[in-house]
Amino acid sequence: MADTLSSDRGVARERVAAFVNDEATERMVRQCLADLGAAVTSVRRGDVVTATSHLAGERTPLALIVDITGVASPIARLHELAEVCESGLSVLAIGDSNDVSLYRNLLQTGVSEYVVKPVSRSLLQNAIRQILGLGSADRQVTGATIVTVVGTRGGVGASTMAANLAWGLAAKTSRSVALVDLDLQHGACDLLLGVEADQGLVEALLHPNRVDDLFLERAAILCDRKVALYASRTKPGSLMNVQPEALALLVDRMARKFQYVVIDASRGNDGLLGHAMELAQHRVIIVDQTTLALRDLLQLTQSFVPNHAGQRNLVVLNRFGEPGASGIAIKAMEQTLGLTIDAVVPFEAKSVIGAANAGEPIVKSGGPVAKAILAIVEDLCGEHQADEGKRWWKFFGE
Repeated sequence: MADTLSSDRGVARERVAAFVNDEATERMVRQCLADLGAAVTSVRRGDVVTATSHLAGERTPLALIVDITGVASPIARLHELAEVCESGLSVLAIGDSNDVSLYRNLLQTGVSEYVVKPVSRSLLQNAIRQILGLGSADRQVTGATIVTVVGTRGGVGASTMAANLAWGLAAKTSRSVALVDLDLQHGACDLLLGVEADQGLVEALLHPNRVDDLFLERAAILCDRKVALYASRTKPGSLMNVQPEALALLVDRMARKFQYVVIDASRGNDGLLGHAMELAQHRVIIVDQTTLALRDLLQLTQSFVPNHAGQRNLVVLNRFGEPGASGIAIKAMEQTLGLTIDAVVPFEAKSVIGAANAGEPIVKSGGPVAKAILAIVEDLCGEHQADEGKRWWKFFGE
């Protein structure tokens, strides 16, 4: 953006400042900035007009996020903003108009990125990465997207989520997906997908240096043309001499062959869990409406803080509504933890149990549960989500 003021004001410039006009977008912006570790930031309620008024008397940040929703003549207002800003400013505009001509005009004014509401977390995060000069969030080393799914405690539905996310990613993108079940004694992914576990995964973890493309082909349990499961079943109580570092070697090899690797991480092995969380770009943490789950969610998010750009924790509230009125409300959960619930999957025992008993992914059946899981799939793919202000669960005692 243009600059008509001196850049020497004697005060350090903020890295990012944001002015957004609704609670949902404000919460999303705060979460994305936290995920990216963007220190020295401020997020205020307002729009481009508010930003112009504020920055007329303050130093310009290095990057600016402004809301143009409902603003009359947004291009003119952005020109007014430019008049009070210093040079070297990158601007991300957020609005509700999906108009190509508006987008072109915004770029001509010097806006770096434009995101249309409702914004998904992944799209917004990538846009913020661009204005911060962080580049793409994709991993260039592996060439694949790694998704780790972990439950805050047993019974919250992490394995069901992992299996269905793997299936959904394959169906949505037509890309190949590897599903790794790290529960070597009580894993459920094979049953959920109607196949039978073998010893391939154990062999891979015990002898990671032997793993090559041929090994991966032979060890794969084909659940679908695009989904390959890696799972093993060992006797309860048996000691597995598996080195956690073996998982990194295995996933690195898988990432050369598959476009997505989904890991169903078990809480039973801290070493494997730590590596599974470290490897992932997306950590999908499953929680329910209980105090035990909230305690363990807080522990997980504190133990596994995103430590590089593009890595994030995605909190999924599963089995929503199961405890009835005795369950902890969503808003209370978010306020207690200081975290955002990114997705909500309703409790629908009949369809979930029926699909599991039949060995069929529930995402194939349709219905509220399938729809909610497929929305998470879209988020992992970087596509828009449903309007946060109009989610079905907002009407049920948030």
